[in-house]
Parts: sequence; C-alpha cells; structure tokens
Amino acid sequence: MTKYSTLSPGRHLRILAAVLTAMLAGLLLHSPAAVALPSEAQSLAVESYVWPPDPAFLSMAAATTATIPVSGEMRMNFTVARPATRVQIVLVDASQVTERFLSWKQPVGGEPQVSGSAVRSVQASDAEGKYTLREATVYFADGSNATIRPKKFGASSPATDDFPKAAFDVTNPALRLQPNVNLTPAYVEGSPETGIWARANLGSWKGGVSHADYQWVRDGVDHERKTYDYDFSSFDVGSLISFRAVVYASDYLPTAIVSKAVGPIIQPRRPKVLGEGAVGSILRTDFSLAEVAVPSGATAVVKHRWVGPPYAERPGGATYRPTPQDQAHGYSEHYVAAEVTVSSGWDTLRLVTSEWKENIKDSHWSSGFDGDGTTDVLTRDRSGILSLYPTSVQGGWQAPRAIGQGWSEMTSIFKAGDLDRDGKNDVVARDAAGRLILYPGNGQGGWLQQRQIGTGWNVFNTVFSATSTTIDGGHSGIYGRDANGTLWHFASYSGGGLTYGGYPVGTGWNMFNTVFPAGDFNGDGVEDLMGRTPSGLLYSYRLNGDKIDQRQVIGVGWQVMARVGAAGDFNADGHQDVYGIDYSGRMHMYYGNGAGGWRGSSVVGWGWGGFTAVF
Repeated sequence: MTKYSTLSPGRHLRILAAVLTAMLAGLLLHSPAAVALPSEAQSLAVESYVWPPDPAFLSMAAATTATIPVSGEMRMNFTVARPATRVQIVLVDASQVTERFLSWKQPVGGEPQVSGSAVRSVQASDAEGKYTLREATVYFADGSNATIRPKKFGASSPATDDFPKAAFDVTNPALRLQPNVNLTPAYVEGSPETGIWARANLGSWKGGVSHADYQWVRDGVDHERKTYDYDFSSFDVGSLISFRAVVYASDYLPTAIVSKAVGPIIQPRRPKVLGEGAVGSILRTDFSLAEVAVPSGATAVVKHRWVGPPYAERPGGATYRPTPQDQAHGYSEHYVAAEVTVSSGWDTLRLVTSEWKENIKDSHWSSGFDGDGTTDVLTRDRSGILSLYPTSVQGGWQAPRAIGQGWSEMTSIFKAGDLDRDGKNDVVARDAAGRLILYPGNGQGGWLQQRQIGTGWNVFNTVFSATSTTIDGGHSGIYGRDANGTLWHFASYSGGGLTYGGYPVGTGWNMFNTVFPAGDFNGDGVEDLMGRTPSGLLYSYRLNGDKIDQRQVIGVGWQVMARVGAAGDFNADGHQDVYGIDYSGRMHMYYGNGAGGWRGSSVVGWGWGGFTAVF
C-alpha cells in the first residue's frame, strides 16, 4: 500500500507562492526592460563598461595594467553587441600623434564572435610612455560596421574622454620622447579691433606642429572660446587677449605655450555714408585707408559690401545708388550701410560697418536729370532754350547740350526731384497765368508727356522744390512763399499731382531775396533750406518733421553774387555744394564739408551771366 504524506492547506499555499515567485523572478531576469542588479554589481558594471552607451562596443580594456617592454604584447579585450568578423583598434603614443594598430580577425574556419582580443607586439620603434585609445572599428557579420572615438578625437558622447582601461604603459629606455622646442614665439594674429577674426599663431617649432588644443584668455580669465580663431567683439573693447595652447607633434611630448597678449582691443571708427539718402543718388563712405595699420611691404585691398533691408544682394563697389527696394516701406527699419573690409593676402586688417543712411527717400533733384546719379545744372537763355550742363562721377563739367526750347514764357523753373514717383527726376515750371506744369523726365536727359498740376500759383513770389523732405515721408513736394513771407508746403501724391491746399511751415521768409533747397548740407540726414538776405547773409535752416528750425548764419558777403543756388555734389566728395554767379558772369563753387560749413571754393566757369534762369 502506498503511503502519502499529509499536507495542510496552508502549506500547499506556501509552496504555490514560492513557485510563482520563482517563475516571476525568471521572467524579470530575462526581460530587457527590467534588469536589476545589487548596488555592488552595478558599481562593478560601471567600472567595467567604460565605453559610452553604444550599440557596437559593449566593453574594451587592456588585458594587463603592467608595464610592457619591447617584444611584449599589447592585448586589448573587447565585447561587441553582435557577432563580428573583424575589429581594428587605433592607439596613439605619448605624443598623441603617432598611431599604432591592434587587430582581431575571425579565425579561419571559425564563426563570427562577440568577444575577443586585438593583439600587437611592442616594437623597438615604439616610444616609451602611455598608449591611449584613438578609435575602434568593428565589422559585423551582417555586413555593417561602426567606429567610435573618445571625445577629444571627435566623438560627441558625454562619457569620459580618456577611456583609461583601454590603455597600455610601454617601457623603452632607448626611445623616450622629449618636449618640443619652440623656436619663435606664439602670438595673436590679427588687428586688435572689433570685427576682426584673430588667429592663434603658434610660431615655429623644432618638431613642427601636427595639431594643437587652444584656450583663449581675456584679461587673465579663461574665455569660452577653445578654437584656433577668436572674434574680437564689442565685449572685448579695452581688454587684453591672449591664448594658451598645447602643441602636438610626432616624436615629441605635448608641449604647452602661452602667447603674448594683444590689446587693448579698440572699436574702430564707423565710417559715415556720404551723399543724399535717396533713390538714384550716389552714396560713398568717408572711409580712409590711412586709418588702418597696413604692415610694411603689404598691399591692402579695400572692398565695400552694401547691406540693409530687404536683405538682398546689392552691387558692390566704393559707391552705391539706392533703388526703390531700399525704401522698404514694408519694413519697420529701412536703411543702407556699407561693410568695409581691408585685407592683405589672407589677412583681414579691418572689418567695419558704416553708420546707417536711414530713410531712403524718393529720387532727389541733386542726383541729376540724365540718370547717371551726378548733379546737373540747367539753364535758360534769352531765346528760351533750355540746356543741360552735366557733371561727371569724378566731379567737374561734361559737355552741355540743349534739351528744350520755348521756355521763355515761364516765370519760374526749378528741378523738382521725382515728383511723379516713377524713379526719374522731373522739372516744374510756372507760366505767367499762374499755371503749374510738370515736365516728367525720362531718366536720360529727355522728356515724357507734360501735364498741368496746378493753377493760381502766381500768388507766390518764389516757388521751389521740396524734394524728399521729412514733412511728407520722403516724397517730393513744392514750396511757395507768399507776399506776406509765409512759406507753404504742398505735398505730392503718386502720379505727380499736388494735394489741395498747402501747409504753412514758417513765416518771415520775405527777409530773403533768394530762397532755395540745399539738400542735406550739414550731413545729419535731414533736408536743409538756405536763404540769402539783401545784405549778403546766407542762412541755413533744417527741416524737422513738419517744421523748419535750427537757423544759423553760414556765410556773409553773398550780396556780390547775382545768383545763388544749390549745386548738388559738384566735386563728387559726397557733400552738397552751393554755387554763386557774380555780376561778371563767373560761376564760383563753394564746397560743403558735410557738417554745415565750407571746404574752400573755386571758379568753375565763365559766361553764366547771360542766362535768364539757372537751376
């Protein structure tokens, strides 16, 4: 008779619970998402798997920590994620330049492996010192491969840089590396001023230079910049800049060097943009190469790049003529500026951006009538012939030519800028009946179809251009002075018409026997007016929004001139000039200095007394 043991119900439950616990533990043990190790085991795992998390290599470490002599064996043990057919490991010696290779291949007739040892014998040509990991490549049986490197050799992994377990110490008294020898000092290469990308010049070395590690220093404090170049910025103004470097070369130990500091870093003067800030005008900067320290014997090249919103490419060169896109009415800011670069060979000696030329206006009368951007003078003789006296981009006269006849009936004629907003400068005339006639220019010194734009203008004793003022957002307009001395501004609208009713902008203007627009005579970016009194005082007024202010006397003795008027930029220096025709018919040109004053004068023509109008 078979005899059975008697088990209580509680014992049955305890046995079942133990079985279920064991089964659950087994499932957790084999689940990749739930591997738990005791704290001691975790510590050992971190110590063992020094490689950064990577699907290729799981571990890599030298088989021995003992010093290896010549003819000894470098053996690197590794474990990879999938069966592999080949592994190549690259080490560098103490120079951090010279490479040595350890290799493992799948045994002949064997199977791909997930672990193994890459081996190399130490040679007499191997220098004494530590050999550390540079990179390792595994070739998997499925045809794929992967290469991994420490951070200092280009990897982005946050793991330790040195991989200390993948290293060997070699002893070879016959070949001990020495520090490299610096022959000429290291220095910071580049002009010590903002806008320059300086470079760390390591000087010359006995063993040459393979590569280097850099650390820039500002006023004795390490900077975040660790590359071979450094951008001098406004934060560096007044500071001393230097660098430290560790120089690497084959057959030499890494060698540290410190450069001499340069500075204090300066902020170079920003050039001004000269010329009228208007479509079609010629802009240039007042940059001078004399401001730049050019090395002896070097040839400096100056280049201009014109910039501003909208951010499209613009023609380069020392001069630039704004286009309608530079008005950029859809942008919160609109301006043009010049980036000026001075270079010699590969070296940039200066890189500076000019001040802005803001609020580009419609085409200005001073940009001329023939479309070349230079100023012109128009005349009418006693027979009613209208002639054009053009100037050149270098300054001075070109050959004149007749551009119209039958103008003798007009009581006033003046250049109006781009009154009809087609990008070309126009002329406006008033006849004896007080009608105002617009003569649109074709941009080549000729005409488009004329049309009447006003009546009753004989109430004004003086009529002249209000081209590109700030009163009307940069558009052309017309001024009229009445018998009471009140100056009225009439705004234009697209197509060349004038708004009904003018706007008074000043009184007391009957103190002048001549009033004319002078362009931006004082260089502040705002249109100016000038007036001459019978006693010969010449006044300048600044347009400021919807009013005229900042009156000042800028000349005396002008009563000797039969005519006085604005000449535009006659000598092509970027500043507005004024002409005077004396009673003998000589034309005198008074050159503006761009700051509301003068830069001398000269006689530029004879025989101008016979004209009935000069403008």
